[in-house]
Amino acid sequence: MIRIAFYGNLCNNLFQICCGLRNFSSVDAHLFIDGGLGDLQQMPENDDHQLKRGYPHWIHPIPSTDPVKLLLAPWRAPLLKHLDNFDALVVSGYGPMLAQFTRIPSFFLTAGGDLTQWPFPFRYPRLYPAWRHRLGQVFRGLWQRRGIRHCEEVWTQPFGPFQNALEHLSIAREKISLQYFPLMLDTQKFSLLPLENLSGQARWLRLAHDFVIFHPSRLMILDDKERQHTGDWKANDRLIRGFAKFRRQTPHLRSVLALIHRPASRDMQIARELIRQLQIEDGVVWLRPTRSFGFSREELVELYSASDVVADDFGAGWFGSIVVEALSIGRPVVTYVDEQVMSQLYPYHPLVNARLPDEIAAALVHLSQQPHLRQELGLKGRQWVEEFHSYDGAGKIYSRRFDELAHRLGRLKKVTQPPFKAQ
Repeated sequence: MIRIAFYGNLCNNLFQICCGLRNFSSVDAHLFIDGGLGDLQQMPENDDHQLKRGYPHWIHPIPSTDPVKLLLAPWRAPLLKHLDNFDALVVSGYGPMLAQFTRIPSFFLTAGGDLTQWPFPFRYPRLYPAWRHRLGQVFRGLWQRRGIRHCEEVWTQPFGPFQNALEHLSIAREKISLQYFPLMLDTQKFSLLPLENLSGQARWLRLAHDFVIFHPSRLMILDDKERQHTGDWKANDRLIRGFAKFRRQTPHLRSVLALIHRPASRDMQIARELIRQLQIEDGVVWLRPTRSFGFSREELVELYSASDVVADDFGAGWFGSIVVEALSIGRPVVTYVDEQVMSQLYPYHPLVNARLPDEIAAALVHLSQQPHLRQELGLKGRQWVEEFHSYDGAGKIYSRRFDELAHRLGRLKKVTQPPFKAQ
């Protein structure tokens, strides 16, 4: 059995990977989390409310490091005291900053800005308008660059922002893994709920409207060169304009665009002003979570289930957890993805690919008029998630990879894989 430590639990992605590995492989996966984090979205209990009662033995809360101390002396981080008995370390977020000070091989599983933005404080200074933030980014950027280069491998995807960053960092080709490491999701929990199981805002959305478009993505509309280059841009304005066109073409349909009101959406005011200019305020609903960070995963299941279509990202051409979550619920997803890259990663995909407002409007009209098409795409989406992103499907990829690592590192005998079973 190979023992792997995971650190940098952005959006609970590493938590899901650990769950999949522990359920469907012989890898002894352990997750280390910052116990003092205020952002519940990075905590396992956001995905599994039963963990509020206590963590299993493989989840290890560690004291949070003061941000200033972390930037000035990352080699003193509490995490580093706990890794001696592990064979390797997998990191995301600012994990590379710390990984360079461990005695075990480390592997960088990229999440987004941790590769495309953080290592470049001088290249993208306008992303940090306040001087005190710029100073902090200089320290973080220098440690992050050094840490990424120290990692044995970078596990990433061939989408443009990732490849641009790797080129600027001059990462050797042999250190960039050609293996795809997909997002992982508990498909049992992300399953369609019937109307009678919906409550609150989700139930109202379903009962009060004929056609519900749910857009849970953060509102990131500003599209300067820096944001486009780093992928720090979702082009939500294209969706809003497309929805306005869709409304004009379907005047008798009680349609609604459901957005989430939360601080993480830095361009909410821009979105509100655009909605006002387009005179579609009566067709837009701002959902308000009970907590400032946003909805929990369990609450999102209800909102996905109440929707007819989910819209995601129309900017960089990549995708994240929203796509996987919505498809697991069986909802068609309208988004923009780079088809050339998708063909490298998957034999097929069920996404409705649209980028410009006219294309988005046409897709929404098409889906609103054909319930059977929505059902067909929903079934294909669920099948796609089960095949490539479930604990079983994605877990096999991770298990094989760690089996190879055990051989290459020369630390343990070959990892034997038990038969995989459906969850």
